[in-house]
Amino acid sequence: MSRFGEESHNAMKIVQATAADSERLKAFFEQTTLPGSIDFSVRRPGSFFDHYRLLSDDFETLILTDSDDTIHGLGSLVFREGNVLGEKQTWGFATDLRIAPTRKAVVQWAQYFLPVLERASYERNCRYIFSAVEHHDHQAYNSLIRPTSHARRRLPRYLLANRFRLVTMHGRIPFAPKPLSSIRLKSVSASDLEPLCAYLREQGKHRPLCTLHTPESLLQEIARWPGLSLGDFRIATDAQGRIRGCAALYDSRKAQTFIPTEYHGFAQTLQQTLWLASFTGLVRAGPAVNREAPVRFLSHLACDSGEIFHRLIDDAFSRLQSRGELLSYLHFRGNWRTLPPPSFIATSLPFGLYLILSPNEEAPPWPVPSIGSLPPEFEAAWL
Repeated sequence: MSRFGEESHNAMKIVQATAADSERLKAFFEQTTLPGSIDFSVRRPGSFFDHYRLLSDDFETLILTDSDDTIHGLGSLVFREGNVLGEKQTWGFATDLRIAPTRKAVVQWAQYFLPVLERASYERNCRYIFSAVEHHDHQAYNSLIRPTSHARRRLPRYLLANRFRLVTMHGRIPFAPKPLSSIRLKSVSASDLEPLCAYLREQGKHRPLCTLHTPESLLQEIARWPGLSLGDFRIATDAQGRIRGCAALYDSRKAQTFIPTEYHGFAQTLQQTLWLASFTGLVRAGPAVNREAPVRFLSHLACDSGEIFHRLIDDAFSRLQSRGELLSYLHFRGNWRTLPPPSFIATSLPFGLYLILSPNEEAPPWPVPSIGSLPPEFEAAWL
């Protein structure tokens, strides 16, 4: 492991993880609860780093250790090529922050994280670092988003770029309107790749963050996602055969699984209500405490209208492999196209997509969502 920072009077240090650290990182990660309206533990069945390869092969995981090499915290930076505010460049994603609940660990991480962030960004000429924070995670919100009494410390600033919700579909409402049959769906074949990528690039012109897909790059991305194939994709076309939307159904449990450890407040009441309603066979309840969440994600989502989205998500829900599985996707505030269809029973968790800035860095002119704009291209499977 390579050392990034250490003071002679303090035994804690930040080091960069290697493949040899995978097992102990997985153990620390699983035993550290992610708090919120639902407390989660996260388990990674393969390598600890497999999850980051969904996004990119360029990543760094930083570990906070003491003189006995015991882990007291970790965080990861993942870097990806794409378009940000209309310009091709490298952007980063700061994720998986887990710090032991001790003052020493929190202070030491705060001291070392910003220099590491600045060094990693400088090496890649990366101007934009994003992070996603659940807004029911009060510990993260108060310590990261609204820091107080830190006049003596150089801490990164968090600028809210977009609000979004992780929406979960639990079932269809009986006798509710069905999706329009005039919207045709088909599986994606090799001959569809060029027009599909052209459609995604056209949509990207209206997104503040996107990937400029080509057939080659899309196939390379699919190969990085364990278990994902072209057969998992659907494209929606109109009567003239023009592509009007696309989505894939992805099972992320080969990279990581979520285990709820406790439900709080309204989330607990809702979980109990769904559990009772599940006996009717019309609703799928959320997972019980300490049981794996059987969730599949609607990924690579793009659509021109709410009717097309309804068709795509209804088809994906029909393709779930068991009656206990749930379907989740990201809905960004202001994107009327992906509002949960009224024919579905849905729950959601609120998140914010933040830009991480150095203390004196000027904030970029991030666009305010409008009816004509599209949200950032960001995947639920990256969370």
